[in-house]
Amino acid sequence: MTRAFSKGWFSEPGRQRDCPDQAKCRGGDAVLVTSDKHVLKALGLGRDDVSKSAPLFQHKDSAVLVIKID
Repeated sequence: MTRAFSKGWFSEPGRQRDCPDQAKCRGGDAVLVTSDKHVLKALGLGRDDVSKSAPLFQHKDSAVLVIKID
């Protein structure tokens, strides 16, 4: 599915609700949406990497991180 199709088909509030649900299904405890340059650098992500894969269109320059708390 292309990003243009996803953007037109699914609402942003629905995508924002879906991110934590997907994280929970994969064993995550929390979700962090960040565009902090230090966090992105520590993860080895460039701005281009993030913008191409960001699941939230209103936060297209932010990474969505799933956090697991032991």
